[in-house]
Amino acid sequence: MKKGGPSGAEESAPSRAGQDQSRKEMTRGAGLALLGRMGALVEAAGFPIFLWLYGSVTFGLFATLYAIVRMASGVTQMGMDVALQRFIPSYDDEDVIHRTLAIALVITMGAGIIGALFLIIYAPLLAQMINGNGEDNQHIVTVIRLYAVTLPLWTSVEVLTASVRSRRKFGPEIRIRFFYEQILRILIAVGLAFAGFTIYGLFLAHILSLAIAALLSFFLVARFYDYKRLFMAGYDPKLAKAMLHFALPMMPATLIQRIFSEFPVLVLNIIIPGAAGASAAGFYSIARKLSSVMQVIHNSFDYVVAPLAAFQKGRGDRETLADMYAYSTRLMVAFGVILAGAMVGSHHALLDMLGPESEPAAVALVILVLGRLLTFFFGQAPAMVRSLSSTYWTLGNGLFGLLAMLGLLYLLVESHGPAGAALAAAAGLILSRGVALIEVYFLSRLWPYSKEMLKPLFVSICLSLILFTAGVLLKNTLAPVQILVLLMLLVLSILAFLRYGLSAPDAKALGRLARFARRGLH
Repeated sequence: MKKGGPSGAEESAPSRAGQDQSRKEMTRGAGLALLGRMGALVEAAGFPIFLWLYGSVTFGLFATLYAIVRMASGVTQMGMDVALQRFIPSYDDEDVIHRTLAIALVITMGAGIIGALFLIIYAPLLAQMINGNGEDNQHIVTVIRLYAVTLPLWTSVEVLTASVRSRRKFGPEIRIRFFYEQILRILIAVGLAFAGFTIYGLFLAHILSLAIAALLSFFLVARFYDYKRLFMAGYDPKLAKAMLHFALPMMPATLIQRIFSEFPVLVLNIIIPGAAGASAAGFYSIARKLSSVMQVIHNSFDYVVAPLAAFQKGRGDRETLADMYAYSTRLMVAFGVILAGAMVGSHHALLDMLGPESEPAAVALVILVLGRLLTFFFGQAPAMVRSLSSTYWTLGNGLFGLLAMLGLLYLLVESHGPAGAALAAAAGLILSRGVALIEVYFLSRLWPYSKEMLKPLFVSICLSLILFTAGVLLKNTLAPVQILVLLMLLVLSILAFLRYGLSAPDAKALGRLARFARRGLH
């Protein structure tokens, strides 16, 4: 078989039909996942607003505690968010389904409460490690103890919404994660800032928005589960053991991904002394959140490629599996190149909005965007490894990249600040995902590159250069004008890519938008 999948001339009609169906399922699922991750885009927009309202030091303290709680929630979720999506769809008996959810809730809520108590008890010790200015240091123990409440709240939102996803219902969860958890947090934070709560306001806004999201998640679950049956479900030790046996090995891989994202924030705050450490943590956090716009593309494909790959492996349909791997890689690379051009070109607008002191964030943003773009060239190799081989390969890849990141953080943070942290994080991600590409080839003899990638890659590079050039030419205009123009050009670039960058078979699976962009083409 040729690399990247067999050519059209060599394929049978049933094989081509199967590949078309697989492509449609993948792009439809990725589109739904993209909507579900819109909350991350709102959160990325909210961080610069928080910096502007609360100042670099207070925001840096928030970013540091946010990173600690997010990493801690990777433990307190106990892998149950993943386990629910594995176990619940496999049962027809509603009693067993409700017992499964009850076990997950008891385990994770218990872990969340224990984690919060741990933060409350050891707040004075943690406060000694965290840098801030003199005024903030007087309140930091109280802030840590107050913010500890977010750990069980965050855990409950993750597990409850996962239980809804396990019923294959996505829309209601999107509304909670997008509006109540993200937009409401921004509105509350803005209101508290104008009311004068400049020390505790940012933390209170996150607590209140998460509390509302958790409450609404409980009401949402009631639409798909019977709470009376849930409370009467009883304890099944064999089921609990099976769930933990599946979930616990998933924890390290999930936790490692969160460490990639959040640990540099903590390191910057600890290593760089005083208020400068808090500011550096805040600036890096903004750059990371903005660069996560790139990650939305990767995660949207990851969301669907892993289960589809497992399904095709079970059917023994190697040709469809190879086609899906190559096709998803072409789309990821092309869309990633276009988006990276717009983001790197717009980094001047970040400086204009937040002031000259935000230059470390702008530099870190460029590094993180380019680093994430390089990982796109490895396609969905990590998802393929998870689906086609032992979970130990995934864990090993994550540990390899994590060790590289930790070593570079030690060498670069003190001398280069947020830029050094960005280089370390980008290098760790590139190494962990690059190794996965090689593993997929040697373990399964699958390779995502072929001559079919040349045209979309060339067109996307040309469009990316246009977007970057536009950003450079606009750098002396007002920041809102820069962003508005680049957003319009980004939309036009995507339409142009759909029209001129894709072959007819590649465009077919992208549905209505592709048909609109390619109207008149034969």
